Amino acid sequence: GVFLAMTPLWELRYITYDTYWEDIKKRIGPLLCPARTSLLSPLSMRSKIIATLFHYAITAIFTITLLPITANCFQHTHPPKPEGGGNKNKMSSSTKARTAAKEAALLIASRSSSTIDNNKYVWNFSFGANINPWKLQTKRKIQPVEVTPGQVLHHRLLFNHRGGFGTIEHTQSAPNNNNSNGPIPTLSPKIPQPNSVHGILLKLHMSDFGKLAAMEHQYIPREITVSSYDGRTISALAFITPPQYQIARTVLPSTRYIGLITRGAREMKLDESYCDWLEQIPSVEDKARGDEYYTIVSSSSSSSGGLL
Repeated sequence: GVFLAMTPLWELRYITYDTYWEDIKKRIGPLLCPARTSLLSPLSMRSKIIATLFHYAITAIFTITLLPITANCFQHTHPPKPEGGGNKNKMSSSTKARTAAKEAALLIASRSSSTIDNNKYVWNFSFGANINPWKLQTKRKIQPVEVTPGQVLHHRLLFNHRGGFGTIEHTQSAPNNNNSNGPIPTLSPKIPQPNSVHGILLKLHMSDFGKLAAMEHQYIPREITVSSYDGRTISALAFITPPQYQIARTVLPSTRYIGLITRGAREMKLDESYCDWLEQIPSVEDKARGDEYYTIVSSSSSSSGGLL
């Protein structure tokens, strides 16, 4: 390797140890001792050591000289991303949206009847993936103070949030494209859709509710009345899809998303018939979601449902 560093490419013809040292003798012998070049014939151990040190010195000089040049070329080949680039802007925009959603949700909570103990806690009604303890507590690190199942009467579960995620709507305000308030056929191929939405009432610290609102920043909290399984009537805030995230057609949920809901419903022991209905809902793979999953309803449109 040392020899290659000081030998022109067109002279790389050495294949044996002897010819290597023979060439060294011819190249630098006179430089080491001009008056007595016979010192290198035959090549002594002293000459070999001196020649080797000479090679190392030349290689070190080449390395020190060329390394900054090589680093500078690499820097120009891969210039640093400018400050305030696209990814940074996207992250900043997402952070701002989450912060704004958190502040708005806390303000709504402070003015609603869903808070208790001098605004220390707030009731949240979860009906989607957050009914799954793994999703809520393990993945999202939200620790409820109290958990109890309940239902919201005269509402139905829809999947018309951008991306095919869930929301709930009153049956009188969620007509399908047949202008009826009944179940959506695509969600109920085997079992009729219930006229109520079952889920989990979560008693949360205000700080945890704010954290959850930031995660659900595409939703807005709306106060609803929930009938708990233990006979209480509780005012709670549910995250509902606002118009700017409501897609034009009701679609099928993704397999991953409906799986979180169905497993959570069984684990939390929701109503048996409601669990059966959830489990028969058809689904699509995430990668199979087409444009209809992202086409937002125009502000002038009043329709919120429809068939897939």
